[in-house]
Amino acid sequence: WIYDELPAYYVFVDVANYMAHVVRVGDFVWSTRVVVGAEDAQTPMFRDNMDHLVFNPTWTVPISIQKKMGQVSASYTLVDRQTGRKFSGGDASNYKRYRVVQQPGPRNALGRVKFMFPNRHSVYLHDTPSKALFGRSARALSHGCVRVQNPTRLAEMLLNRPDWDQARIETVIQGERTRYVN
Repeated sequence: WIYDELPAYYVFVDVANYMAHVVRVGDFVWSTRVVVGAEDAQTPMFRDNMDHLVFNPTWTVPISIQKKMGQVSASYTLVDRQTGRKFSGGDASNYKRYRVVQQPGPRNALGRVKFMFPNRHSVYLHDTPSKALFGRSARALSHGCVRVQNPTRLAEMLLNRPDWDQARIETVIQGERTRYVN
């Protein structure tokens, strides 16, 4: 069913082989290494439509990860769930009271690009600051999302417009302002 009636242009993530492929009219036109979900947080099998990407994304830490955190640096913002009041850094272990958000930047867990296709699994493709992981032969290391080795090239391939070339993408991500592109 996952292969039934695929469009002419799509991204295929081969979880077992740790690769993502851009497919046009049945041909793999570009491929890159990926990191997928670990055994206890496997990347699910599904298909969905990608509707936008985010340059310089923030990262809202999932509660499952936040439960393991203690004190966090000022690169994280704690947002009181009841009042909306924000604090820079602090004790993130109170996951019922605070939402923990990591601001954009080179050490952001999502890296510089996030590819969004809203789905019930809350799984998406994204960059990572942990580039060394792509050198491993076995890359089942994430919490379920798919980390992409060459995210700016993937962004260029998917946007597929002359006004979104590598030079413009690099300029946008160096600015560190969050930007959404449909």
